[in-house]
Amino acid sequence: LGLGVQWRFNTPAAVTGTPAVVGNMVFDGDYAGNFYALRDTPFGVIQVWHGNVGAPIADSPLVLRLPSGKSEVIFGDLAGNVWGLDAADGAVNWTVHPNSTNAGMVIYGLILVMHKS
Repeated sequence: LGLGVQWRFNTPAAVTGTPAVVGNMVFDGDYAGNFYALRDTPFGVIQVWHGNVGAPIADSPLVLRLPSGKSEVIFGDLAGNVWGLDAADGAVNWTVHPNSTNAGMVIYGLILVMHKS
């Protein structure tokens, strides 16, 4: 039994994060700010829900089971926001912008690189 492509799902922009897979569900975002919940079925992929957060998504999502029994998908966007979405329907449970540092400033080790705009 070899590995092979079972299905594809086209997005309007690149998907650069590693998808989170929980059971038959696949969660990931794209560079256009879209976040998707897909279900793998014997007949192919079905989009369960999707939403747009308004900024590119380049990281890998995390899916957590909450004490309530519901699941939450957590990921960040390139505008510096962290999002918590209900895994069942994509509703926004919360969002936070934890770092108020100017987006033009990047820190690499001990070297501070500033970008003036």
